[in-house]
Amino acid sequence: MLLQDKVALVTGGGAGIGEATALMFHREGAAVVVADINGEAAAAVAQRINADGGRALAVAVNVAEEGQVAAMVQRAVDAFGRLDCASNNAAASGGFAPLQDVENKNWQRAQDVTLKGVWLCMKYQIPVMLQQGGGAIVNIASLSGIRGEALQSPYSAAKGGVIALTKTAPASTTCASMPWRRGVSVPPGWSTISTACPVRAKRPRVCMPCAGWANPGRLPMR
Repeated sequence: MLLQDKVALVTGGGAGIGEATALMFHREGAAVVVADINGEAAAAVAQRINADGGRALAVAVNVAEEGQVAAMVQRAVDAFGRLDCASNNAAASGGFAPLQDVENKNWQRAQDVTLKGVWLCMKYQIPVMLQQGGGAIVNIASLSGIRGEALQSPYSAAKGGVIALTKTAPASTTCASMPWRRGVSVPPGWSTISTACPVRAKRPRVCMPCAGWANPGRLPMR
């Protein structure tokens, strides 16, 4: 097992890619903190892990709220003593509309959850990892953040920000003369749990060129 005796945290862990990641961490031997805005969904995933002989804690969290993110990380440390790995997966699409028709509230929601949420998670995860001598953070980005996607300008912009934000982390910690192991972003394409888009369902390549749909459980996670 690659992660025996390690502790991992997954945001957006109640479904889809987050759920698959949480289960993968468990299979590799880690204790898992399953965090999601849907507390019942997080609890269900944690229950599966515990029933399989693992160790898991469910946390209900809105990653756009700084106090809740700080409390989430502290609960992980209080429960398991450390934090070795984090997968920041929680995101919000901001709806589907041409750029000129996007409402401010939808734009802001995508930025608050998808981009600000990742920043807040890293803000509180990194000090714990630095204090214990290292760790690894994987931020779930998207091909939308690289290529852009029709009708999803808020989400595409936020995911592009996640990619840029992730690149700044090693440089920032190095400038502070602190040890840092690694932080990476992973940009998956569409998965079978992607939020339904009326155009994507009928004319997918109008939205974004992509090879096809992926099962979250089969996405490369190493």
